[in-house]
Amino acid sequence: MFTQFFTSNLDVVFMIYGLSFVIMAVSILIQPRKESIFILSDILWILAGFGLTHGLNEWLDMFGIIAIKGGGKDSDLFNFVRLIVLAVSYLFLFEFGRRLLLLKIKKYLSGWFTLSLCFLTVTFMLVSSQERSIWARYFLGFPGALFSAVGFIYYYRDNKTILKPFKVRRFFLLAGVSLVVYSLLGGLVVPKAGFFPASILNNTSFLKLIGIPVQVFRAICAALLAWAVWNILGIFNWEIMYKLKSSQVQINAVKTYVDNIVRSIGDCLIVVNPKAKIMAVNKATCELLGYEEEELITKPVQELLQEESPFTGARLEALAKDDYFKNCELTCVSKMKIEIPVL
Repeated sequence: MFTQFFTSNLDVVFMIYGLSFVIMAVSILIQPRKESIFILSDILWILAGFGLTHGLNEWLDMFGIIAIKGGGKDSDLFNFVRLIVLAVSYLFLFEFGRRLLLLKIKKYLSGWFTLSLCFLTVTFMLVSSQERSIWARYFLGFPGALFSAVGFIYYYRDNKTILKPFKVRRFFLLAGVSLVVYSLLGGLVVPKAGFFPASILNNTSFLKLIGIPVQVFRAICAALLAWAVWNILGIFNWEIMYKLKSSQVQINAVKTYVDNIVRSIGDCLIVVNPKAKIMAVNKATCELLGYEEEELITKPVQELLQEESPFTGARLEALAKDDYFKNCELTCVSKMKIEIPVL
């Protein structure tokens, strides 16, 4: 019953399978990670590359099934495109796993390792007379998913002190477990071929043994991985909020420092904004004019001057553009309407 149901609706499985990886990729790409303290942020774009390309691969498989259901058939060009997209997606996964593991293990994981496996994969694809996608799964997909799984576990362990308050341990563990299972289902369970181990461990034998297509379990792994990565990305949201709060604290500290300087200056000091409204005054100004500080804040500075203020019109615009004037004689008017000449 289950076998017939999933086999008949395999196109829906591929749709969900691909959607899970695409959602994971988009969530990574839209997440602000610039200047993050977490080194993981520098390589997550590679995982996003895997998500987009592998999601596309599954959707191509979906369209292939739909075409067959409609009485059509796959073309050689269509199959070639699917093969290339699959290989590229597993290359992204392998490179992400290599770089993630490289944070822990420096030796033996240079870029030449990736190039060597790519060369090996392409060579076997070209000379093979059987299903060529097998080699991308064997040489790139299986080790790539396994490397990524181990890398996630190591990353959390090495950064446990920083990550523990975020309570993301279970999500790093879930990502690792999902990738381990996916490495087996996506990297070792391959289309049937006439050589070992593909002759024994393949999609057909898996279906006979379990009764459910392997793609269903791959889709579950993809959904669990996407959910884990989504929650792991929460550490960057926390980091942004922390930086904003720290910046606000620093701004407040600077403002308090400047306000203290303004208030402690012996000469009268009035700070106005570009609209000539008073933003700050010091104690000397309040004593001279007889106002309380609260009475002067947001008050137009012209109301304190007897004659036309230089803090209007073109003069004010010039001041706002880093111009200045000095030795300007004015007459201030105090709260008690006493005229006070000032320079």
